[in-house]
Amino acid sequence: MKPETYKKVKWLAFNGVFAGSLYFGYVEGIDGFVNVALFIAWLAVIVSPFTLAKPVLKEILNQGGPAMSDHVEGVFDIAVIVVFVYFGAWVTGAFYAVHAIIIQTGRKEMRDMVWAELKKEHPEYNYDK
Repeated sequence: MKPETYKKVKWLAFNGVFAGSLYFGYVEGIDGFVNVALFIAWLAVIVSPFTLAKPVLKEILNQGGPAMSDHVEGVFDIAVIVVFVYFGAWVTGAFYAVHAIIIQTGRKEMRDMVWAELKKEHPEYNYDK
């Protein structure tokens, strides 16, 4: 399996478990899945600030960048926030929104790092246009 495909499969598996836990927990009312969804959400909230460290961003870039596009991540995060807020877990939804903003900020930092490298390698091109 190609590394790019493997990253996408990992992303789909992890986020599939998260989405399934949200659905079965909040929509179907199974308490155990609510606990799993809350655990995953709060784990993501706690870990996400550490992903802004330059060495972490460089390692993600060395591995070929993020698994999914910004748009896919953004839509998924918005859907998660909507589920939490709709079902009354608005504190978790608010903190998960902060997580989403942190992740998108890290992605912008990675793009800026790539552009800076391109400018160094090819100063003859004006990338700012």
